[in-house]
This record gives sequence, structure tokens and C-alpha cells, in this order.
Amino acid sequence: MQAVGVRASARRRVLLSAAIAACQNFMTEQTSLPESDQPQVTNISQADVQSVHAELVRMHQANAQEIAAEDVELQQSAAANVTAGHVSAHQSALGVVNAHELSSQNSLSAVVRAETAHVNGYAGAIVA
Repeated sequence: MQAVGVRASARRRVLLSAAIAACQNFMTEQTSLPESDQPQVTNISQADVQSVHAELVRMHQANAQEIAAEDVELQQSAAANVTAGHVSAHQSALGVVNAHELSSQNSLSAVVRAETAHVNGYAGAIVA
């Protein structure tokens, strides 16, 4: 009876390892959607993502390496590279921002290039 339990446990471990490997492969694949297939709105909460491309990106307690969107709204989030028409950040950290307009409240911005920038917080370099 104990040998059956050991074999079942080993089988579960093998299946779990295979599932984890498949998820890791899926997460590391870089696929880009054609522009017509990109979502209009992307909501991200409590997640880490590599790249986000959409008309509107909303993030809450999340991290993104790259964001490309017309409108970006960040709440307690971080983004390394943001290219957008309008960026609104509240209690967030931004690396490099290229935007038409930036509104930042209680946030940290390293490098900002924008036509209009409203900053209440910390900023490294701003070109407006």
C-alpha cells in the first residue's frame, strides 16, 4: 500500500514539474500582436509583466518593464519604460517616460520627456 502512495506522489511531482516548465516557457516567450489585435484596455493588478501594448493601460500594485499606450494610469505601481500620450501616476515609480502629458502625484520619475509635466514628488531630469 505504501509503494502505491510513493508512486502516486512521484507521479504528481513529475506532472507538477512539467506544468511549471510549461508555464515558464509560456511566460518567457516574446510574442507581439499585430496592431489591429492589440487590446483597447488592459487592467493589471498585483502582477509583474514584461511588455504591455494597448490604448489604455491601468495598473494597480503592479510592475511593467515596457508600456506603450495612448493613456496610462498607475496606482502604487512601477514602470521602467513608458511611451504614451498621457501618463497619470499616483504613488508610483517611473524610469524613462516619453509622453505628451505627464501628471505625477507622490511619485518618483527618473527621466521625463513631455510637452506638459505636472510633478508632485521626485524627478531626476525633465525635458518639457
